[in-house]
Amino acid sequence: MFKKALLKSIAVSVGLVSLSIVSLAPQAQAAVDQNEAETTNQLFPTDYLNNFLDGVQTNVTLSSYDLADNVDGYYRTYDQFMNGDMAKWLGAQNVAYAKSVRNSSLVNSFMYRVSPSDDDYNTFYNTTVPNLKKDGGTAELKLQVLNSDNYSQVLKELPITITVPAPEQLNVDYSSTTTYTNNATKNIFTSTYQLPSFTITDSATGKSYKATNITPVNNVYIDGKKTALTDLPNNLTAGTYTQSIYFTVAGFNATQLKQLAANSKITGNNGDSTIRYSNGQLIAARTIIVK
Repeated sequence: MFKKALLKSIAVSVGLVSLSIVSLAPQAQAAVDQNEAETTNQLFPTDYLNNFLDGVQTNVTLSSYDLADNVDGYYRTYDQFMNGDMAKWLGAQNVAYAKSVRNSSLVNSFMYRVSPSDDDYNTFYNTTVPNLKKDGGTAELKLQVLNSDNYSQVLKELPITITVPAPEQLNVDYSSTTTYTNNATKNIFTSTYQLPSFTITDSATGKSYKATNITPVNNVYIDGKKTALTDLPNNLTAGTYTQSIYFTVAGFNATQLKQLAANSKITGNNGDSTIRYSNGQLIAARTIIVK
């Protein structure tokens, strides 16, 4: 009797163990499947890099005023590159994109540099950049990604085409010479109503711009001799007086005006008068003839 009870107890125990094993098997398999899925979905640094490069625009239009002075070819970290002058060659939209997808793999696994497509840095600096700033045009660059553990190893290279529209060609029309035959007083050099009016036009597009901050200087040259306005008699004597007038152009900052002036892109009266640049302002000269 006892023997039969013992055998029955053992049989029940074995059955329970078998049921436990069967019930645990699906859970164990599910855990294995999940681990394999996590391993399969794990991106490697090169995957992040490829995804990043796929989103970079390779045809970039830049204003001549936004160009860096050079392409130096030095390798930099992700943050150093995207926050420095070299990133200007990628354009604002690409830089904004790069900052939005920034991650630890892009930051820690790679170095970055931009170079002329033909690696001719000297020609790019001395010829290509000055020409782009003066007349616009195109340039071919390459964005290179290097191994952070071996800077000589270029892992990826992306060609970039830069297009720079021609800068403005400003012509300043104004009355450069005025003749008085009688009753000329020295307030003609300071009165707003007797200053010449300026009409500024882009010769290429016909677009008009407004002269602002028009300010005559407080001295004149009388037959070549510099004289303060305070030293002039109220009624001007006969002679030829030359006065400089400072002004700026609405829509242009000092850097832009300086670049245009340096590249001879600002003329007066279609080339008959000279417009100079100084300290963020343009200078026009007018002549007053008193007879």
